[in-house]
Amino acid sequence: RSHLTRRHALSVMSPLMDIETIVKPLDASDRALLGSALPHALTQPAHPFQTMLVETVRAALQVAHRSAMEGVAAANIALKATEEAAEALRSKSAAHEACKAKAAAEEANAAEEERATRSVLSKQESQGAQRDRLSEALRQLESPTGEPEAVTEILKSLKAEGPLVVAVPQAMRVPIDARASFDSIAIE
Repeated sequence: RSHLTRRHALSVMSPLMDIETIVKPLDASDRALLGSALPHALTQPAHPFQTMLVETVRAALQVAHRSAMEGVAAANIALKATEEAAEALRSKSAAHEACKAKAAAEEANAAEEERATRSVLSKQESQGAQRDRLSEALRQLESPTGEPEAVTEILKSLKAEGPLVVAVPQAMRVPIDARASFDSIAIE
């Protein structure tokens, strides 16, 4: 039976052999003493000194356990804070990517608006040129010495209807006082 008790004591002691990591508050000589005395303290029948030694080890292990549990709690708090920071970083990263996508879309819209604006400006320039040609045509029509050929070219460039292009120069050749109602309508 003492052989089983000794084997039991050794099986209990094997995890405690690395007492350095378990009982940090003790110095090296105390750890060595406990490490060599504890297997003998677990034999039966127990002497009061053996019981005191076991209680001392139990108290030291309880201190080590509390310390380890505090370390685990601190590690859990740090882990939670790290996870929250990682989630915040993921959230900010997603928001950053969304902002980049929005900026790219806005750049594309701005480029499209710029193309549209250039197109409108080009049309306005073209319309301004047409307006200038119309003004010249009107000046030629109102002038007693207007040139019918110049008016014909202006009307063609403005893509006026064919009958109008033919009728206006003929009406211009008729003196203003001698123009018939058709000539006046064509010129107007």
